[in-house]
Amino acid sequence: MITSLKYYPILIASIVMMASFLFKVLMVPDLKVTYFARDIILFFIVYYVVKVLTNSLARILKNYWKIL
Repeated sequence: MITSLKYYPILIASIVMMASFLFKVLMVPDLKVTYFARDIILFFIVYYVVKVLTNSLARILKNYWKIL
């Protein structure tokens, strides 16, 4: 299970970016380049946060399994 956690950050960040992009294309009538730049920044922020959280979760689970 711990080895599969390393793919969650890129998966979640990609889904968030695609959802944001799709919403902007369908709902916003006048698109600007800054909207896409914000999506790219959002991707990296979400990726980093989820990466930190999954690494912390992996360490917690690893220590928990050692205790058991």
